Amino acid sequence: MSARVDMQLLFLPPAVQYSATNKKETTEEGLMRALLFSSPTCPMCPKAERVARKVFPNYASHGLSYEKYRVNKGPGKEFAAKYYIMGTPTILFLDEEGNEVKRIVGAPSLESLTKTVEKLLGLRKESGFLSRLFGR
Repeated sequence: MSARVDMQLLFLPPAVQYSATNKKETTEEGLMRALLFSSPTCPMCPKAERVARKVFPNYASHGLSYEKYRVNKGPGKEFAAKYYIMGTPTILFLDEEGNEVKRIVGAPSLESLTKTVEKLLGLRKESGFLSRLFGR
């Protein structure tokens, strides 16, 4: 006797690597977009929205634009499907070609979002052990 198992596989695109070269090109040539995906029933989304409103405007002069989308309607629904948004809040950082360079799932702290944005825009150097050891 054999058992039958039905399953559906979901294939996600590979994660995009973000190198120092890409960082330089992004900040010199155009915009980096920050997309915040939220839902009206999400308990952590208001916190993520407050933090985003405090952080993102400070980097508009460095080429960062900020857009907020609801995953349940309009263009937010389409973007959520395109970028495989599985939970809210999610913040995506896209380069000028629309490629994902960073994803934050959950509501980040003010300090952590600031640090992430500065790293992506090339305004902050890595401060980890290996970065200090190898001078990168």
